[in-house]
Amino acid sequence: MTSTSIHAIEPSASVAPSLPSGRTIAWDGLSLVVPSHWEPARLGLGFLMLEDASGPRLSLRWQRIKGVFDPEKVLKRLARRKLLKPSRRPDGAVSAMLSSLSPEYQALPCAGTAGGGADGLLFTIPGSDLAVLAAPHARPDEKASPWVGAATSLAASDPAIFSLFDVAGQAPPGFRLAVFSVQLGHFHFQFRKRASTLDYYRFAPAEVILRAKSLDGWACEVFAQALNRPRVFAPGYFYSAPACRFEDSRRPGVSGSARAQICRLFPSFRFARAMAWRPDDSKILAVIARHRGELSPESFEEVCRRYAVQAL
Repeated sequence: MTSTSIHAIEPSASVAPSLPSGRTIAWDGLSLVVPSHWEPARLGLGFLMLEDASGPRLSLRWQRIKGVFDPEKVLKRLARRKLLKPSRRPDGAVSAMLSSLSPEYQALPCAGTAGGGADGLLFTIPGSDLAVLAAPHARPDEKASPWVGAATSLAASDPAIFSLFDVAGQAPPGFRLAVFSVQLGHFHFQFRKRASTLDYYRFAPAEVILRAKSLDGWACEVFAQALNRPRVFAPGYFYSAPACRFEDSRRPGVSGSARAQICRLFPSFRFARAMAWRPDDSKILAVIARHRGELSPESFEEVCRRYAVQAL
């Protein structure tokens, strides 16, 4: 790497922003607006459970459908697993959500079985190929407006976008969420596109993690395994924040093109780029890219630019 300078760039506007009436959550191709005190409690591919201090508030399951959406057939599949059955007289939040959705949603109310799921609503998102099962966890004395607002805000989103907890980011087109881990103080989201991977990390509290270590020294130790062996991180700045960067010395070109061909057969020959930075005093963000030559230094910096801490 010829320079240790890391340019400052304004945050991307394409990452889903927080709205005054609540917060926007985007996860694995689905987005919605929920009350600001609702937090993701459980995550999965095509699954999200939100809760607050009182317990679960809303569970969502979704999947892509092929052909014409037939809610009765989908419900029959769920019924065979003893999860749900048709509900002829929905009440409470389910009834309110059902009334708020237009006929194009093809919504069907569902009742949970004794050992299965909670009462909910099965529907498709207009203009998309997503079918969603939404189960509100509302008490009888609660107003249904938070669940109605969440249901009407549901939309299909770019699978490369994520916005939850205190971070938001956007991977390049074609990347999809593959694996993830959310632990206290440590988030990891991996997106894949064929043999290429993008790993997003968030660490906290930074002041405890670093202590007497420099950011580049810490990154060399922490990401040695992710990069297969110890790598030297060069210190610098990113968006006026302390940062460090690693980049393979072998760049695309005549030899790089030949190496890109080898990368298609041997993943261990992939290019590697990594950056870690401190957006504020308490957090460390990091991105590691393993790719076959398609992520230039500029495009990788754009990936990092789109990864940011968001206000709660």
